Amino acid sequence: MGHVFLLTGNSKRAVAFYNQAWEEFSDDPLEQANTAVAMVQALAYVGEYEKSFEIGDKAIKIYRDFNEEVKASRVQANIANTLHRLDRLDEARQNYQEALSVITEAKLQADLAIVMRNYGVCLMGLQLYKDAEQMYNSARHVFELEHNNLLVLEIDLNQAYLLGRQGLVREALVAYRQLQNVLPEDSGFEIGHCLLDQADFMNEFGLYSDAERAAKQAVEVFTRLDAKFELGKAKLMQGIASLKLGKISESKKQIESCKRLLFSNPNQNWKSLFYSTHSELMLKLGRKKAALKSAISSLEFEFSPERSEFLVRRVIAQYLDCGQFLDAELLLQNTNHHDLMARLCRLQGAPSEAEILARRALDEFDDSRQQLSSFGLRRAQVSAKEEVLRECFRSLSSPEERLSVVMRIKAAALVEAIEISLGPSQPQKETDQEGSLRSFRDSEILNDSAPRSRVDIPTIPEDTLCVELFCDEDQVIGFMVSNQGIKEYHLGSLESFLQLSKRLRFNLSRDSDSGRILAEKSLAKLFDLFGPILEVLPNNLVIATDSNLSNIPFQAMMTNSMPLYQQTNVAFAPSIGVWGSITERTVPEACNVLLSGSADHLAPKIAEELGQLAALYQTEVHSTFEQVAERVDSADIIHFAAHGIVSEEQPMFSAMRLGNDHWTVLEFLRYRLQSTLTILSGCSTGISTVGDSMASEGFVEALLQAGSASVLAALWDASDEVTAEWMVRFHRELKTSSPAGAYRKVTDLTRLSHPHPMYWANFVLFGKVF
Repeated sequence: MGHVFLLTGNSKRAVAFYNQAWEEFSDDPLEQANTAVAMVQALAYVGEYEKSFEIGDKAIKIYRDFNEEVKASRVQANIANTLHRLDRLDEARQNYQEALSVITEAKLQADLAIVMRNYGVCLMGLQLYKDAEQMYNSARHVFELEHNNLLVLEIDLNQAYLLGRQGLVREALVAYRQLQNVLPEDSGFEIGHCLLDQADFMNEFGLYSDAERAAKQAVEVFTRLDAKFELGKAKLMQGIASLKLGKISESKKQIESCKRLLFSNPNQNWKSLFYSTHSELMLKLGRKKAALKSAISSLEFEFSPERSEFLVRRVIAQYLDCGQFLDAELLLQNTNHHDLMARLCRLQGAPSEAEILARRALDEFDDSRQQLSSFGLRRAQVSAKEEVLRECFRSLSSPEERLSVVMRIKAAALVEAIEISLGPSQPQKETDQEGSLRSFRDSEILNDSAPRSRVDIPTIPEDTLCVELFCDEDQVIGFMVSNQGIKEYHLGSLESFLQLSKRLRFNLSRDSDSGRILAEKSLAKLFDLFGPILEVLPNNLVIATDSNLSNIPFQAMMTNSMPLYQQTNVAFAPSIGVWGSITERTVPEACNVLLSGSADHLAPKIAEELGQLAALYQTEVHSTFEQVAERVDSADIIHFAAHGIVSEEQPMFSAMRLGNDHWTVLEFLRYRLQSTLTILSGCSTGISTVGDSMASEGFVEALLQAGSASVLAALWDASDEVTAEWMVRFHRELKTSSPAGAYRKVTDLTRLSHPHPMYWANFVLFGKVF
């Protein structure tokens, strides 16, 4: 009965029956020892470690008294499993080795394979990867011969984790994706552990959404098995992923709920990881002292080698935050954290040394980037290593080097995504949004693409000025890039920009003379902050905004009572690198126009807008998902007239209504566009929010990545009537002007008839527009 309940995942009931059997065999030592073989494992699963060791030691003594050395070695292997569960890896390794030598000599292949599988996991924890791989391969061979498919599956999952631990992330993910399709519905303890391992290494490499999903699956398995310690591990992994995704309240809930589960167990390693994660949570909540206290607590426990680098790094960072330089220096002596060394030198007034160390840290980042075989992984890497890159930015002094770091952080992977085709379009509509998103993420992560050898600052034409905006430590920094070189400007605090933006938004919503006057004042004050970077106004101005500032209408800033767009052609881009990549494209002559959208009671003028445009281009309007899907990747100009629905929770599912359907950000990413211009005539279609890769995600980024050379989109909810009028005028001007020229003429006309900025400052141009 004990075996039945152990094998079906009910360890508590198994222990109850094993205890009963142990007592009833009190006058038969050999049967007591036979009971102990599995009982040791069951006791470990329910957290009764001391009793597990006690029973195991008694069983080994009994077997040896009866000269049953092989059976004694089986118990010893299970004791090693218990030690491994406690992360007492060196002790576990010694017990595994002793058990293996006896079982090998006895030529018991099935027993040997089981021990080798478990020993492989232990060796992986000790970072002895080659030895672990050898153990896995030997065990797998035996399981294959015995046609034990479940144990083969467990070995394959462990080997996938081994690949991830060695930094072979893409190979690990390919293996996991293939294996997920064959996981049994009633996954047991070992499968749950494999899901936990997957969540662990995905968190490490910045694949936070995937980590969150794997951790949730592990939570379901361990909840069903009532494995409290493992459930605590899974909840902690889920909490880490949620924290990285910015879901602070959800993360706090998971982290707090896992504490009781982890601390009822004597395992030191996971207590240490809990405190380190709690420290990061406290930082997000602005509680620096509590963060430092938790970080220090994380080092008071014994932790495994694979955790040491992460845990020590967190403590060093906290010491530096609190100015405890001597403590930080002591810990840094035995590490290779060159970015933190640079930070220490910078804070101690040694800028030259800081720069040398920062360059070394950047070289290490670039070297690791070269090892990643897809731009999806490289994008995730930026998220995982952002704090390293930001410290390099702070420690470097030349504008050229600092800008190159900004370009790494902001959009190096997006530049690659723009340059590399993901393959043919997929016109079939997927009704399962989560499945569609997962499929897209897999294609980004798993498809091969060679990394750029370096991050290049594009060549800037003589009549053009580019401004790269970047927010760091509550400061807005601007880089002015021209064919004359690069200059850096400190433009003020982020709070100043955000307060003006908030005030502007409020007054944009007030359709009155006072609202107009106050909105124009806010736009003038914005120029006071931004203006110093514009020493001379060029013919063409490209503004690469930071995600914190992406919803500010910089083209409408007022100077000398004139908006900026009247004095220069203004284009926007996610980064200068992205703009440079887009401008290198060959843009075809616009001849094939796709019009799409549908009116409703909230926006009845959409019908009039589309009707006039259909007459202008002598084409028809397509109002269903299927009609658009058939034509979108061959259109030269695309015009969507629809409501924009922004999803901050899942930016990829921000959408525009299309009849009874929705066209999401994700839909555009599934097509290869050739459009010279994509026009989004709808509310808030130009808004970008931060996605799970910590990069800005919205219609604009998706359209540029999908292949559109330029995009026209709205920053706020637009007037239905004014928008329809604006769009028809814009298309007429587009017949003889560039997008930037058409924009200027139409915005001037709109400003004359509707002087409030809420009407004329709404639309912005991105990409190749002049």
